[in-house]
Amino acid sequence: MSDHDTTPENTYPEIMTSEQAMAFLQMGRTAFYRALRAGEIPCRRFSQRMIRFHRETLSAWIAGGAIPAAAEQAPPPLSIFEEGQTPATLASVSGNDNGRVPGTTMTSDQREEAKRAYLADVEGGAPLKVAARDAGVTMGAVRNWRDSDKAFDEAEQAIRN
Repeated sequence: MSDHDTTPENTYPEIMTSEQAMAFLQMGRTAFYRALRAGEIPCRRFSQRMIRFHRETLSAWIAGGAIPAAAEQAPPPLSIFEEGQTPATLASVSGNDNGRVPGTTMTSDQREEAKRAYLADVEGGAPLKVAARDAGVTMGAVRNWRDSDKAFDEAEQAIRN
């Protein structure tokens, strides 16, 4: 036996994107999204387009449909920031509805989570458009946040500099 476990489960990150979860479950795109829409696949939705999957939860689900009790609540936070020490905590809710998922109005909590996800992606080196897309918002929403939320704008500038 080798020093490094190379089982398929260990080749995937603990938190996965839709594409990674699809490959992990070895499902075709149509079957995967059909099951996802039906609520059959355990996931965490941060916005209409930003969905994440916890590897352990998917393993338990595919093995027999049972989801571990801890996973029923929520997977670990997706932020790369430490709690209380982040530029993302500066991205407080600005109280306006300018940050939108196309076709829907975001709630305050969704907007705050989208801001955190965007800032985390930018800090991780993602291009701005990719970070916005991954956060489930448009660049227009990001521009509105910059204009209306000074703390968000400062946090983004601090990360980018």
